[in-house]
Amino acid sequence: MENIMNKNELIKFIEKKKYMVVFPDKSIKLYNSLRNIEKDINVSSSGISKKIKEKSYCYCKAKGTDYNYYIKLI
Repeated sequence: MENIMNKNELIKFIEKKKYMVVFPDKSIKLYNSLRNIEKDINVSSSGISKKIKEKSYCYCKAKGTDYNYYIKLI
């Protein structure tokens, strides 16, 4: 993946993203779909969708692990 070299490229990149996920290791990743999040953290996209409709964020626990994730609609 190429580095973002200027402000306009950065703005375009961010505008394409809809969700921010904070991982248990304190890293942060941006996503454009719930299905992509589901693949990475093993939490159903429909479950995330239901929780995010109530608030603009949610906490989810991955299936089969004790890992918790924070997901925010941006």
